[in-house]
Amino acid sequence: MYMSHFQSLPWVLMKPILEYVACDQSSAQQSSAQAAAVALLSTCRSWRAFVIGSLCSEYNISIDHSYNAATAALPRWPKQMRAPSLPSTGLVKKLRVSVVQWCSVMNGSALEIFARSELSKTRFLAARTLAVSVVDVAGIINCSTEEVDRAIGFTKDLSRLIRSMVPGVRQVDISWPNLYHVGLKKALLGFMNNATGLLYTGVRRVSFTEYGGLELPSTIQPSGQTDITHLSFRSSLSASRFTGLARACSRSLVELVIHEFPKDPTGLLYDEKNACVVYSSLQKLYIAQAIGIQGLVLPKTQNVAHFPRLRSLEINCQYPFGDDVLLRNNADTIEHICIPLDREFMRMSAKSSIFTPGKFKHLRSIKLLNYYGAQEMSQDDIDSIDGFVFSVSRASAGRILQIVRWGGPSDRKRLLYGLTHNQKLSNLRVVELSQSIFDFSETIAILKAIPYLQRLWFSLDNNKHSVDGVAIPKLPGHLVKTHFPVGKHLNSVTFDKQSKASVKQMAEAAMMLVLVSPSLVLSSVYTGKSTGFHSAIGCAMAKDPFKKFAHRLCPLANACC
Repeated sequence: MYMSHFQSLPWVLMKPILEYVACDQSSAQQSSAQAAAVALLSTCRSWRAFVIGSLCSEYNISIDHSYNAATAALPRWPKQMRAPSLPSTGLVKKLRVSVVQWCSVMNGSALEIFARSELSKTRFLAARTLAVSVVDVAGIINCSTEEVDRAIGFTKDLSRLIRSMVPGVRQVDISWPNLYHVGLKKALLGFMNNATGLLYTGVRRVSFTEYGGLELPSTIQPSGQTDITHLSFRSSLSASRFTGLARACSRSLVELVIHEFPKDPTGLLYDEKNACVVYSSLQKLYIAQAIGIQGLVLPKTQNVAHFPRLRSLEINCQYPFGDDVLLRNNADTIEHICIPLDREFMRMSAKSSIFTPGKFKHLRSIKLLNYYGAQEMSQDDIDSIDGFVFSVSRASAGRILQIVRWGGPSDRKRLLYGLTHNQKLSNLRVVELSQSIFDFSETIAILKAIPYLQRLWFSLDNNKHSVDGVAIPKLPGHLVKTHFPVGKHLNSVTFDKQSKASVKQMAEAAMMLVLVSPSLVLSSVYTGKSTGFHSAIGCAMAKDPFKKFAHRLCPLANACC
């Protein structure tokens, strides 16, 4: 019996391959992944079982008052195949319950519809994540306070019914629409607290999302919850309840995700008596947005470390504080830093001596975001930012694996010298300098200086391609003869849309990089000017000097992005 070579691969390798081929749910790959899933369902038993398990891992239930019914769907199942009405409950890992109309929750019709449905009697024993959302709030403002009071009973019963379906739940994600209404604020506060409280009970991983509008009543009641390990929060409220919940769980929290930073974040770091709060177990802190907050002055705390065991700090907005409170006394544990750069942060970091040489013993990844925005960047600003990249690398006592610098101009000579002469960077795996411009010879120099580089993102200059004084048409043969292999581990190159090079020049550079980098294929070369890139490669392969290398390039050309 014939056996495919793939079937002889160990399952630890085969599993991610099947997951990638058949279960990629990104919008760009979804159609091809669904087609692959259909094909794999007709293969051997082990592959078919794995694919079915992946396709059934998420199960959605929708309670719709308009249709007086509760319906279910498998969102990952291929559209061209009929999905099972109810998969084996042992396959479902995540259950999502959506209530289409919020008024149906309040008047009890959602509870009635769901209770009589066979779906509500199903127990998903393998499910560990429960997501509950409400889609539409039409009619909510027409309810009286008395009606809201009666609705609390319906909410309790519906919440208990939903929770009973996933007895082994470990994570609960709640998504509510904005319910703020002046006349109902007090009643809705009690109503929402009942819903969130029942759904969160006994769970240590929780997330809360509120969307729409600018105000709403506080919706998380921290009392009784002191052992949450993972907390994610997205809302536009003044966040006193949220900060109280975070403080109550300061000893247990391992991951804290703040999508909208509270307008007064001191409540995260100090309690009502102005005593310092220490997050003794927190390893990951993510802050996505802090509108109108920068340089916030905190009470003097005699160098208190609020996050002593932090391993990952990611800030995707302007740094909100005026001192080093987030990077204080945790240099021995920090592995990943994503920070915004602007004049205020640069001054503060220099004043606080955050990035002194050898300070960060385990730092592996640096991501620097340009937040100068509308500020006019002087040459001093450019020099400061480019120098900062390498001052941070010197602050690491270990080997940096990733440098990402998004946006803004750069000093080309400074960056090139730093990348090719800094021994601390020789073990880099990822370099993303999207708007930094290098020509082809400088690219080869970077690959030589950083032999383990896997991913490179930069802007390609429009200088004539040449290396060692050799230009096209002799350059491809010269590279293969004298420089192969360069970038032995390189598997992804991106020419940014800011590139000055023409499409033809990018196509030539891509093919020459493929010729000298054994792990790189044209399907892993991306450009910001994709129009004409594929045809430019085809034209170049049909004539010298690339014609004689067509046997190496031709099989890959059709996959080129």
